[in-house]
Amino acid sequence: MVKRQRPGDMTVVRLFDVLDQSALAELPDSGFRNEAHMQKLVEANIEMLFSGLTFLTREFRGMGEGELRPDTIAFDTARNSFAALEYKNRQNMEAVDQARTYVDFMRRHKGDLAMLYNDQRAASRKSDSFDWKEIYAIIMAPDFTKYQISGAGKDDKVELYKIRMYDHVIMMERVGGGHPQTLAAPKPTQRVHRPKPQKNAESAATDASKGTKPVQNDIDGYVGLPDIRYEKGQSVPKTLTFPDGNHIILKSWTSILANVADWLVGKKCLDESHCPVPIGPKNAILNTRPVHQNGKQFRHSAKAGHLYVYLNVSPAHAISHAINLINMAGLNPNDFGVSSDVPLAAPNHGAATDDVRRIETVQSGTGKRAALSDIRYEKGQNLPKSLTFPDGTRVHLKAWTGVLANVADWLVTKDYLDELHCPVPRGPKNAILNTQPVHQNGKPFVRPKRVDYLYVEMNVDPKSAMLCSIKLIETAELDPSGFVVHH
Repeated sequence: MVKRQRPGDMTVVRLFDVLDQSALAELPDSGFRNEAHMQKLVEANIEMLFSGLTFLTREFRGMGEGELRPDTIAFDTARNSFAALEYKNRQNMEAVDQARTYVDFMRRHKGDLAMLYNDQRAASRKSDSFDWKEIYAIIMAPDFTKYQISGAGKDDKVELYKIRMYDHVIMMERVGGGHPQTLAAPKPTQRVHRPKPQKNAESAATDASKGTKPVQNDIDGYVGLPDIRYEKGQSVPKTLTFPDGNHIILKSWTSILANVADWLVGKKCLDESHCPVPIGPKNAILNTRPVHQNGKQFRHSAKAGHLYVYLNVSPAHAISHAINLINMAGLNPNDFGVSSDVPLAAPNHGAATDDVRRIETVQSGTGKRAALSDIRYEKGQNLPKSLTFPDGTRVHLKAWTGVLANVADWLVTKDYLDELHCPVPRGPKNAILNTQPVHQNGKPFVRPKRVDYLYVEMNVDPKSAMLCSIKLIETAELDPSGFVVHH
């Protein structure tokens, strides 16, 4: 028997709106009108609510004879697999069993799910390119019994989320499920070494694995890709060595990604069946054509065999995306290494460099320049004279907030940011950039400024202007150190 809770119990979630410094107003637990209302809200915002999930379809009838129809079918880009979402408007004793049935049913209809994915994404992936062991289900309900929560505690195929509506606010809390990816990640100082895979593909076995010599991290300046810790201003490595012993000379950090992709495709470790290889829910790092998942053209790309690799990325992302491609091909990233005269795992911060990404902080009256990411604003600090963008263009500044306005305008007009990125949040309630001059909570911008067809909130202090500018740049997947201010 479930214990009834009194309205004043502290175990009941209560939300309050802060009216002013000394007054609160409790938000009523209004609930959803029905399950369809909950489903519509979740599906429309699935990418915000669940990292890595993208919506495919609702009530999919294409499996078997349509006898089982999950409320929502989504694709998990991180797990390279499918997820079923089920919504309940009240506590339901059969919900967990229903979710496990969905998981089993989806595993038995792989071809139907692969066809759904290809139809929705205009792709041509083969069924064996998905990770069918990673299929799972999500149940969303206002409450669960303690037995359901306890039973799902170590279940890697079912995730439980409490979801409630309080007036204009939605509360969502994960309360059950034990998929390894949702557990605490290793600390940044720890190194995760992946075991070297067995020969799993004919091409990888004959071409990639034959004669492989793992890169030695402590000999002759070689560092395996997973051990590189890129920091601002770090010099580009000299060479990149592949598992078959061949190596190429590097001209830039992004050439690591370009050459890794080209080698993997040339060795037939990756092909069109793997495409698109996603970067989040909207973009792609490798595709059969130079376009993202949302249909937008690659801004900067290179041919990788008969495929295309997206290169408009920062140095750190170039490394991480290269590692992701290697993992997808079933190879060991430690067998790909770079060499340099300086330690790559611990950059030499004392060396002088002409790279604009390593420059001193702006100092009044010294005529110096600084990367936007290096500015530490202090009260009374003089305004920089101008701002230079990565393409070399420069604008004059009349106020600290001008940094934010001009960064936003450049990113939008250059198509690095668009309506698909909006709203770009400043916090849980406020937005920096949006399609309309309003925040996430519906309140209007105090000082809106139109940048092309979007709006940026200019009601910020100098320090916040810097931080918001950096947030926009990182949202666009660019390096803030490529934006330079001159004093």
